[in-house]
Amino acid sequence: MKLNGLTRRALVYSDLRADLSYSDIAKALGCREHSVRRALSQVLSDRYFSRRASFNLFRIGLVEFNIYLTFNSETLASREKILSSLEKAPGVKWIQELASGHHTLIGFLAPSARDVSIFLDSLGDTHGNFVFAKSVSTVASYHFFGRRYLDSNARKPKCIDAVDEGVADTLDVIDRRLLREMTSENFQGVADLSRRLKMPASTVQFRINRLKKEGVLLGYTYNLIRLPQGIHAFRVHIYTRGNSANILARLKKMAFSDPSIVYIVKCLATWDYEVVVETYEQTVILEFGLKLEEALGALLLKCDVLSVARIRTGPHYPFPD
Repeated sequence: MKLNGLTRRALVYSDLRADLSYSDIAKALGCREHSVRRALSQVLSDRYFSRRASFNLFRIGLVEFNIYLTFNSETLASREKILSSLEKAPGVKWIQELASGHHTLIGFLAPSARDVSIFLDSLGDTHGNFVFAKSVSTVASYHFFGRRYLDSNARKPKCIDAVDEGVADTLDVIDRRLLREMTSENFQGVADLSRRLKMPASTVQFRINRLKKEGVLLGYTYNLIRLPQGIHAFRVHIYTRGNSANILARLKKMAFSDPSIVYIVKCLATWDYEVVVETYEQTVILEFGLKLEEALGALLLKCDVLSVARIRTGPHYPFPD
């Protein structure tokens, strides 16, 4: 499927506000509501995007780790079987297959680094010695800018920021049930939650408002779960020197002016940042290093570009009880 013009415009307009009604989107775009409904319903049913609530995972007591794996040459034939078994493994948020650098990238959610060690040990116990090399980065903060490259007339850019401000201490069992339902695929809104949880809509809305106030709920987004035709994705590892706060500010300024930048992730790893780039024009990535040099100057040591061949699984959120 190749995204048409209306689908692109509707996705970009509601990318950071995926709870908007079809009528509100249609009014803003100057088109008919049924056209917007058909366009967005199609990309959801074709499983290119999923609509979900977006949370500050730090506030829930979870840390995200990016685990890069390179397979031994003799076990490459078993790669499909191994990755299929990992898709529903506890803690696995998403899996991407890479065309350069490491073979596989796993997004892993856990309360601590100890859980990562247990997970990696379990891989060896279950599948044998299939890993030739691995790298693990701990996500210190993440910043989502939406997919403005889909529409050249996109509005003034915004972003969703998730930083570690400690764990919210007021979450109860009902809140956690609410979190799980709000991150289920293609979340439908308060009325749908009310039916699923068998709770009054007013109670659901009250709790949602409290989650927003406490910095747990950040908004509603469209998550890319499969690469549509013509879209190319890259992860750029950036190595820097100097003041990290200043560097992040410079990278965010660069992202606001460059619609191909979808995410910035501040990391604890041998590299300092990961930037997710998506584009219709592959040549964009060829110019990316020059843009980084212009943005960071002497603060930039080097960058490595990893090409995403396939988004294997969309996000799962293993929220604790």
